[in-house]
Amino acid sequence: MSRASQQRRTASDPDVRARPGVPRHAWWTARDHVPAARAVGVMTTAASLYTILNGIVSPETMGTRPGGWVVTGTFAVVVVCCGLFLAVAPRRAPGWAPAALAGLAGLMVLVLDLWTDDASFGGQIYLGWPALFAAFHLRPLAAWLLTAQAVAADVVLVGVEEGTVGIFRDSPAHLVTFCLITALLTTAGERQERLTATLRAQAAEDALTGLTSRRAYDSALTAHVQAGTVDGLLLVDVDSFKAVNDTHGHPTGDAVLRIVAGELRAVCRAEDVVARLGGDEFAVVLVRSGPDSGQDAGAERDLRAVADRFHRAVAASSVPGDRSHRLSISAGIARAEVGESAEDLVARADAALYTAKRAGRDRVVDAPPVGAVNGGWSGR
Repeated sequence: MSRASQQRRTASDPDVRARPGVPRHAWWTARDHVPAARAVGVMTTAASLYTILNGIVSPETMGTRPGGWVVTGTFAVVVVCCGLFLAVAPRRAPGWAPAALAGLAGLMVLVLDLWTDDASFGGQIYLGWPALFAAFHLRPLAAWLLTAQAVAADVVLVGVEEGTVGIFRDSPAHLVTFCLITALLTTAGERQERLTATLRAQAAEDALTGLTSRRAYDSALTAHVQAGTVDGLLLVDVDSFKAVNDTHGHPTGDAVLRIVAGELRAVCRAEDVVARLGGDEFAVVLVRSGPDSGQDAGAERDLRAVADRFHRAVAASSVPGDRSHRLSISAGIARAEVGESAEDLVARADAALYTAKRAGRDRVVDAPPVGAVNGGWSGR
């Protein structure tokens, strides 16, 4: 993965930021965890409550075997407790919970069917409900495993209740039906997921420079500040950019923006979020190094050195087609402080940028710490 791609993926993907050690596309996880957890929670809770209510209204559905209510009630209570948790607090449920609860529900249906000697069409079709849920919400491997469970449960149920003749009569139809539904829904889900990923990537990328977009930058900055993983913020303006457009035309202006973007990305780490905010404005969320970054996580990062390297690199560049027109930038940099909000960090960096432009442009200015007097501004 290229540095630019990693920056955009980190900026736009909340799962990567929130759960860096968890594989996002593990086969047992749902395509979208919250809707899947809530759906299976509601389905299993409603089905269990219906089973209890049906047993009260029609006691014959409990079968003639002793202990029918004990078996039914035990399964129903367990499934209702799990289902209510997923329905009410889906975000707190682990990633494997939707698939596990769907599998448990399928086993519950099989046990109840066997206990009540119910090999009717209704008793068999309920075995496929977990597979139907899985095909719509889970990834293909989990969906096919639950489909295999549904088919195997159907074979067991029909075999126990009706023997081999029943298996050859009913099970092939259920096998074809369950597999067809799973194939159709998983294929559609994969296609939709690929399309969604493409749209997210496009929304997270500035079309002109290839940097992170403004929207993804806002989300990344907030997430890093809340997680305490931001070292600082660098805000940049290209000096006299309007004059470049007026003198050389917008295509040349676009080329200048790409040059500045390239130099900015070159001085940053892969984990930094390098963004174009719009026009000739750029920003970098300077992210704290992790244990696998190749940097000393305990050492304080020299943010000013990063800004100065970028400043020098731009100063050594010129407008395409006009070597006499040297480029320059103004920048403000602020080191993040404990307890500081994203809005306050932006305000300090923006004030430093304004100071750099007011002082004559072509310079980097450091924002003073929170609470420092105005005399604390420094730049060159």
